[in-house]
Order: sequence, then C-alpha cells, then structure tokens
Amino acid sequence: MSPDFLASDFIAKDELPPVLEAAERKGLTIVWVPVSASSYKVTEVAKYQSAHNPKKPLDSLDQAQQNEALVAVCEKIAKAYIE
Repeated sequence: MSPDFLASDFIAKDELPPVLEAAERKGLTIVWVPVSASSYKVTEVAKYQSAHNPKKPLDSLDQAQQNEALVAVCEKIAKAYIE
C-alpha cells in the first residue's frame, strides 16, 4: 500500500473491486503490505490484516530492517494461505 497505489484510477476501478468482492463473497484472504505511509485507514483495505505494521511502512526502514520485515511478510502470507 502506498499513496500512488491508492491514487491509481486503474487500481480503484479495475483491480481492487474484484479482490474486495472475492474477499467478501468467497472468503479470499487479503494480506496487504504497507510500502509507504498512506491514507489506507479511509479505504476498504483497512478492514484486512496488514502483513507488517502500517505505522512503520517498508520505506521508513533501513535496508537491514526492510530485509527482516520482508522475511516476516513472506512468512505471514505463506501462513495465511496454508491455513
């Protein structure tokens, strides 16, 4: 999640609606990643689990912290889809 992602008409009109609908109707698990600080709280995505603390988006971390966070993100995504 980033400001550019949220500002994208393509995302808003073509990508996000079917994903959110699948989550609501078919039980799709959504796990999103906070890449940059954004206004995610005013979106539908806020209802879903983030794979990393949104208060510390990836671009606010140093390289070593980003690497650690990405490993944790991958583990959370894998766990969500294995269960």
